[in-house]
Amino acid sequence: MKNEEEPLIILILKSIFFLVITYFSYLLVFRRVNYIFLDNINLLIHEAGHLIFYVFGDFLQTLGGSINQLLIPVVFSFYFLRRRDIFAFSFSLFWIGDNFINISYYIIDAKHQVLPLIGAGTHDWVKILTRTGQLENYEIIGNSVFYLGALVIVISFIVSLFYLVNGFTRPLSE
Repeated sequence: MKNEEEPLIILILKSIFFLVITYFSYLLVFRRVNYIFLDNINLLIHEAGHLIFYVFGDFLQTLGGSINQLLIPVVFSFYFLRRRDIFAFSFSLFWIGDNFINISYYIIDAKHQVLPLIGAGTHDWVKILTRTGQLENYEIIGNSVFYLGALVIVISFIVSLFYLVNGFTRPLSE
């Protein structure tokens, strides 16, 4: 549904949702909280990625969890963008940013391995970084992924804000 066609109550509800997502954005980007409400879903998507990418060999199976964490919200982003549902698109951008930040903590954990893992086995990012000869660069890589996620979240915030401002400033004579 296009912004200018929406009833005022829908814009108010979207504004409340925007404020909630803004709060979680603040926690993720500025307080560096490493767990929010989406992370249980993200974990399921991550684990499914290992199964999906199993057919491509050990390296891609290991990387497949993180790939899937990004791929699923990217698919949603394209879907919402194609439907011209800009508000839903902006939320999917937030979801992508959250996953980048989530993955960044996993990468940074490769050195000390303190995050709890599902099942027994080797830490994904220890395997990935060791295989690529980048284990000593875990912090640079992890921080770069964090800032990429923060950037995507900021873009999500800007898109949402412009959408809502446009909705509230539309002419009333429709």
